[in-house]
Amino acid sequence: MEIHHDRHHQAYVTNLNNFAKDNPQIAEKPITDVLANLGSVPETIRTGVRNNMGGHANHTMFWQIM
Repeated sequence: MEIHHDRHHQAYVTNLNNFAKDNPQIAEKPITDVLANLGSVPETIRTGVRNNMGGHANHTMFWQIM
């Protein structure tokens, strides 16, 4: 679990922080709002945001229910 938390989940967070540096509107909204309105995310980063934000949300829920 330590590897999963410290590497996999951390990679999602790190990648999202990198996307948010150039697109602060991503960091200003709740995860659920961004994922529900992916069309508002610039197309050039949309797939990366979707994959990393989805991975972060799923892992966060996983840690909470463990």
